[in-house]
Amino acid sequence: MLKDSLKGLFCVNTRINEMFYDAFGSHGHQYLDLVRKFGAVDSIDDIQGLRELRSSVDEGQQFYTTNANASNSLIYGIWESMFAAHRTEPIYYSPAVEHGLIIHDQIYTDLRFTARAGLVTFGDYRYRQIRKYKNEPIYEVGPYIHYAQPYYDAERTAELKKTNGKTLLVFPAHSVDTSTISQDENRYLDEVLRIADKGGFETVLVNAFWWNVNDPVIHKFESEGFKIVSAGFRDDVNFLPRLRTIMDLSDLIAGDSFGTHIGYALDRKVPFQFIDINTHGGSIDDKVDPHADENASLKEKLARAFLGASEITKHQVDLLEPYWGFSKTKSREQIEDIYQITRRIVRESGMGGGWSRHFHARACELLKEYELTDKAKAELLRQALRP
Repeated sequence: MLKDSLKGLFCVNTRINEMFYDAFGSHGHQYLDLVRKFGAVDSIDDIQGLRELRSSVDEGQQFYTTNANASNSLIYGIWESMFAAHRTEPIYYSPAVEHGLIIHDQIYTDLRFTARAGLVTFGDYRYRQIRKYKNEPIYEVGPYIHYAQPYYDAERTAELKKTNGKTLLVFPAHSVDTSTISQDENRYLDEVLRIADKGGFETVLVNAFWWNVNDPVIHKFESEGFKIVSAGFRDDVNFLPRLRTIMDLSDLIAGDSFGTHIGYALDRKVPFQFIDINTHGGSIDDKVDPHADENASLKEKLARAFLGASEITKHQVDLLEPYWGFSKTKSREQIEDIYQITRRIVRESGMGGGWSRHFHARACELLKEYELTDKAKAELLRQALRP
């Protein structure tokens, strides 16, 4: 709690916030070296590098930084997919980006302690939750994969699709450094084989999350002859481009969990089918999850909509809309406008700019200006400031 209080103190100004993390964010150089190294690894073609990384983590390799600004701009390649044109400018000119699907009513470090004049999330469900904690503009942009460029060019993707034929892509439930996952490997394999046989699939790809790339279930699938692929290290800026390419190679996506990948699949126009093998997740310290009930309620609704599914239905899209915001996707021009609006708010907030307590007032003033001079920016800002 004391650490969070200190972080909060340094959120008064964007430059002060950046200097704080530059000075006290741990593992900075090791982390960035790791990010650069795995940015060059094609983990769609070969996962050996990721397997070695995961083994080295077990031996003490650092794989994260406590610099919230650095991690927010790198995690899953989300920021890069939207704001790469501005990577040479101060990071605090851009909005902070929420890193994925969050159901429970709270916000995390990626929004809470980055002192930004704007925030980005999927859709209306998270907008309403974040608004309880933040009065800065909140932009709904839909599934982030919508903005990722493909990792492979069109020619290579077409060649792989021709070689692979009809392809089933499997997304095993994954854990992270603070959680666990439990699966019935034999039952999982049987279900995948059943789906593949029933659907006439010629190739089965298995997307392994980097943290779980050495898990027994992955080796189980590999021993069956399935091709193991991965979007890469979590904080690699090419994570989303690889994930887009992996999805674009598939004709059906199946998995035993509900996460960001479902909305991403529908955005890429690939059906998702839920595999119910009673997978269980938990925390490494066996703490009771205070959000278990609300998570279970959503999972139950999703299970009914996606169990046995082989096509995308209107019901599925309508069910996912509040969470993933399919109707909220923006054009490249609108994403650029979001950046320019945020940049102006930062530069024009208080003496010298960057003072957080002035962000909301300056945003409201800009809205009035844009209503007279720039209708497109006015509409973006109006939606981002609504109560």
